[in-house]
Amino acid sequence: MKSLIFIITALLLAVIPVAAQEDAVPRFEPADCPFDADGSVECGFVVVPEFHAQPDGDTIRLSVVIQRGSDPDAAPVILLSGGPGEKTTENAEFALFGGFSTLADDTRDFIVFDQRGVGLSEPALECPEYAETMLAWLEREPDPEASAQAVYDALLACRARLAAEGIDFAAYNTLENAADVAALTEALGYEQVNLVGVSYGSLLAQAVMRDYPGIVRSVVIDSVLPTTRSFFIDIFDTVTDSLTRLIQACGADAACNAAYPDLQQVLFDTIDQLNANPQVISITDPLSGETYDAYLTGDALLGNLAIFLYQASLLPLLPQTIYDVSTGSYDLMAQLSGLVLPAYNALSRGMNYSVFCADDLIGRAPEELLAAYEALPPQYRGQADLEVLMETTGFALCAAWDVPALDDSVKEPIVSDIPTLVMGGQYDPVTPFSYAEEVAANLSNSYVY
Repeated sequence: MKSLIFIITALLLAVIPVAAQEDAVPRFEPADCPFDADGSVECGFVVVPEFHAQPDGDTIRLSVVIQRGSDPDAAPVILLSGGPGEKTTENAEFALFGGFSTLADDTRDFIVFDQRGVGLSEPALECPEYAETMLAWLEREPDPEASAQAVYDALLACRARLAAEGIDFAAYNTLENAADVAALTEALGYEQVNLVGVSYGSLLAQAVMRDYPGIVRSVVIDSVLPTTRSFFIDIFDTVTDSLTRLIQACGADAACNAAYPDLQQVLFDTIDQLNANPQVISITDPLSGETYDAYLTGDALLGNLAIFLYQASLLPLLPQTIYDVSTGSYDLMAQLSGLVLPAYNALSRGMNYSVFCADDLIGRAPEELLAAYEALPPQYRGQADLEVLMETTGFALCAAWDVPALDDSVKEPIVSDIPTLVMGGQYDPVTPFSYAEEVAANLSNSYVY
């Protein structure tokens, strides 16, 4: 009997650590890569709590891609993508071998992951209803109020479907995202990491600096969104200011001004003309190859220009684009408009609205949104009835999305001495360079470029 007890005890001691390890949270689970990868790339999922305050509760899985560096002791680089909701791991080759690869300098591990609710992470809060509606309205007779209502209805249909699938939207916010970065760091066995955050990723990086400063060795933030700002409200000013700066730069350049004189008035007149008499142009999605006969209105022209401002390589083309459209030549606008279409599917919209509605409008009032709208030049306000806009966007949409607001403290500026490189673009339409300067003012060990 004694020997049997010893045998059972030995077996239990052998099994329990393995079982505990398999159930540990956070943990890394290897998996096949979603793209062709060489031996230096590892893929898988990091399992984290759905709510970090409930470590023994339900779990979710974050899709992770790791490119191994030559020095296992060097602190890795973690890329924090934008959006919120930008899908990353399915097309991680771009980050690993393209625009961001030099940040790891071949010596450090370089990590790309889909944030919770995004892309290949499980669950993913996808809203195909949104993309389908946006594409359908490309080819319909312009009706600003009806299209605004249709997009609103599509988003709420998505929310209802996700809720029926068991999604708890309260789990998808920047605080939980920041805790995921700390959990990922732990699960992959690192003591410290270097963060690279772009756009919303810059906001997430600031949250990690505030909540988990011990794991952060250094930070690079680009296209910076301050914690104090509201995307939904401040975007009215930032887009207008960016477009104005571009037009003023053309006016100050002798060659540009000679080729495209009085550019601001030409743009205003063209917006008015297209809103009164929309034109049909053929645009092609560069990813799918699908072509649409889309209505080009003044509102669509303005919206496209705002998106083109994100691409530095396109900036020299924008004065010509405006003038071409003003004279009835739509080839360049049609060519550039195709670049907008992939954006409809680039974000996991359910996660996007869950995150923004949890903290973006804290401390702000609908009257501020109304005032920002009314301060715009008439051509920049769009054709939709103001009452319809107020009932289908911003505060109304977030009220219907119904996620708990985070504590007011998340809107306070981040104060830190962590080494930080802060970058911004002169013509960024959403996160202008002034935002980079605003955030850097509270980072005592920062450099602004």
